[in-house]
Parts: sequence; structure tokens; C-alpha cells
Amino acid sequence: MPYVRSIALATLAEEYSVVLGRVKGTKRKELAPEEVEYILGAAIFLAHAALENYVSDLFSSVAKGIRSVAKKGDQLPDELRAHLFLHKLNKSKIVGMQVGFNAENDAFKDVINSLNGHAGTLVDGSRELYSLQGVDIYTTYKYPSKENLNKVFKRVGIENLFKCLDKAMRRNSETALVSLGSLRSGLAHTGKMPGVTSGDVIKRIKDVQDLVRAIDRLLYKHMCSKFGQDSWVGNVSSFYKQT
Repeated sequence: MPYVRSIALATLAEEYSVVLGRVKGTKRKELAPEEVEYILGAAIFLAHAALENYVSDLFSSVAKGIRSVAKKGDQLPDELRAHLFLHKLNKSKIVGMQVGFNAENDAFKDVINSLNGHAGTLVDGSRELYSLQGVDIYTTYKYPSKENLNKVFKRVGIENLFKCLDKAMRRNSETALVSLGSLRSGLAHTGKMPGVTSGDVIKRIKDVQDLVRAIDRLLYKHMCSKFGQDSWVGNVSSFYKQT
């Protein structure tokens, strides 16, 4: 079965269609400059928020897809298994012991409790893996910056994300991400975006859409190679081929 886009991508495409329609409307209607600026500013914030939602929605469904085929911790890629173990391990008393704030016995108790809980299912092959959630993978890094995306994708076993995307897109993928993010940051800090036209906003949103399509395909190939196509179809995507 050929590539089927994720539900997260389908949702983003619908949201971007609405946003782009509103931006294009500023060309056709007689609007005051301040009204056009308001529409463009809202479009930038909405487009960036949709991108952030795509990341969290995508990895929520990826977690579901992985868990549908991986029943034991040793069936996970090493990178994901290591990340999840550290994420579920109660580290506060361990760190406290190292700097002298906590007794060694307190640290031992926390490690034992962790091993008896979710962390233990990652290293004990006799126990069933706990139910994965998207937040277990992206933790506090769902904001779509280059650093965050590199970190999160490395956790599922994809190294050098943007080099892979450059190859797939045949262009600089980071530029596509930063172009919208820089507008959003500038607008958030100053409330203004001098010289930005509707054409600029349309181009940057479409660039991000191209980036997300490349991310989606890359993750599809990775999931299929690591877990089989069933981990994607019906979990990350719908059961039907998207056109």
C-alpha cells in the first residue's frame, strides 16, 4: 500500500486552507490597511499554532501506532526506549544524592518505585509495556523550532532530521520553518510587521505546508521500516488512502 498521509497532516491542511482563503481575501476586498494588517497577523498566529498542534497530534498518533505493535519494551528502538526510561525514572532524589541533598537510601527507594512502575516495563521483558502517550515522546518540546524537532525525532530514531528533509525537499528545509516562525516572533514582540504583504504570508504558509508534507512522508517510511505498515495505517493515518 502506498503512502497515506497522517490524520494530523489532513487536519493541518484543512486549517491552512481556511487561513489561506482569508489571506487571499485581502487582495480582493476593499479593506483599510489596518484591517489587512490585522488579518495577516491573525493568519500568522493561526498558521504557527496549527503547526504546533500538528507536532503534538502527530506524535500522539505515533505513540498509539507504536504501542499497537510493540507489546514489550525490548521491541522499541533503542533511542526511544532509552528516552522513555529516563522520562519515567524519578530522577529528583538521584540528582539530590549526587549533590548531597538526599540520602542514598532515598534515591534507592525512588529507583525501585520507578522500576516497579512504568520504567520497569521498558527493561523487564516479562512485563507488558505501558500505554504510550504522545507527551511521553515530545515531553516539553512540541514547540516547532529546529532544536526541538531534532530532539523529538531523534527520540524515535530519526537522526539529522533537517538533512533528511533537505534531501527530500531539494531545498533548505530549515528556511521553510524559520520563515514563518520569524514572522510570528516579530509580531509577538513588537505587534508590527512592516513591509509584509499578503503574498509574503501566503508563500511562508505554503512553505511550511511543504515542510510538513516532507516530515509526514519521512516518518511514514521510518515507522513502516521499524514497526510495519500496520503501525501507521489506522493509527497515524485513517484506513483510507488520502488523495
